[in-house]
Amino acid sequence: LAFPSWASDATAKPSAALAQKLHPDVIHGELANGLRYFLKPTSQLSGEVELRLLVNSGSLDEGETERGIAHLIEHMAFRRTTHFAPHEIKEFLNSNGLRLVNDSNAMTGYETTTYFLKVKKESLDRALLLLADWANGEIVFDDAELKLERQIVLDEKSLRSKGQGAWRDYLGLLYPNSDYLDRSPIGTEDSIKGLPLAKIEALYKKLYQPQKISLIASGDLPDDISVKVKNLFAKAQRGDALPQRAAQALTPRVRLYKGVPPPWPQNGAGVSWNFKLAPSSDDEVNLLQSIAMYCLQQRLQKMAAQDGVLLSAESVDFTGMVGLDRYLTLYAGVKDAKIEEGLTQLYREVRRAKLNGFTDAEVDSARQDFDKQTMGWAQSPVEWANSLLNTARFGTQTLGNVEGPKWFRGL
Repeated sequence: LAFPSWASDATAKPSAALAQKLHPDVIHGELANGLRYFLKPTSQLSGEVELRLLVNSGSLDEGETERGIAHLIEHMAFRRTTHFAPHEIKEFLNSNGLRLVNDSNAMTGYETTTYFLKVKKESLDRALLLLADWANGEIVFDDAELKLERQIVLDEKSLRSKGQGAWRDYLGLLYPNSDYLDRSPIGTEDSIKGLPLAKIEALYKKLYQPQKISLIASGDLPDDISVKVKNLFAKAQRGDALPQRAAQALTPRVRLYKGVPPPWPQNGAGVSWNFKLAPSSDDEVNLLQSIAMYCLQQRLQKMAAQDGVLLSAESVDFTGMVGLDRYLTLYAGVKDAKIEEGLTQLYREVRRAKLNGFTDAEVDSARQDFDKQTMGWAQSPVEWANSLLNTARFGTQTLGNVEGPKWFRGL
């Protein structure tokens, strides 16, 4: 594995730069308290709504004695809030076909905590109320319920422990001497067991400040959806924290790793060349990088079709796996575990592309492949929701933007 260096009066619009990234049908704005919203009505799957709540806080925002508490707060969010009594959240989710298992409705990372809901249109008001409770600081922390969730998180920590060593080694390679190494979202047993309820509640108020939160909704939305959002989510007062953490600095060098990194496209022996690049909101740069990866993928696929060392090839975008960096992977499966030969061939093609570029025919073929892969994106409510989630977090262009960059058609 190698890493080369390379609205009402209370509502304002997000920055002009971000607005340009959005499909013209997306309703968007920013409340006076800093909370942003992105709403996309769709005609597909009538009667369903996808919801996301993005909180730009995670385990990197915890103190030394608070490690793992952001994840514990995420668990407590599904226990009780101001407007949902014990068991009501579970009953509400069950009535919409959702189950509370293995963080299927939420995820705590290093920089963010994200909630995912899919509800029927007739349940939308209740779902928005639940998300508003979470965003407005209205999770209720009860001693007995907290004791139960502490044990659930500890059990989860035990299940994850087997893979933590390899993951920590991998992160140490990507971000040497960074907080990622000692700030795993799963936390420490001492903090999870012992941090008092009052301090957990105080950390919740610190992490869930409205200027750090974005609401995303897509699907069969009512005409007054923006009014509902403004009425429900304006309650919390703007805090003093930055809306988002700065990206980690990149170290320009090649890194080598031998093992099983967590993001691995296939089972079996293989090699990958990973491009970890500084985050960019330049759509032209991002698209050209993707097209270049498709060109390399197609070259390697032709080699794999011959009787050689390579078995398969694919390119994968793992952007957002950790941090805000763009993280692109070129992967090749190899025959008979011939790692050295496979890596040599992979490096040779990367080097050849860097020195000589690609032919017009290769670019045309890669662009056609890219078009086929993306043609159906951003159509269903879940695809729209995930696309808008990426826009809210990374500032990238929303998929399905029919206006699109004019230069793409003439690339």
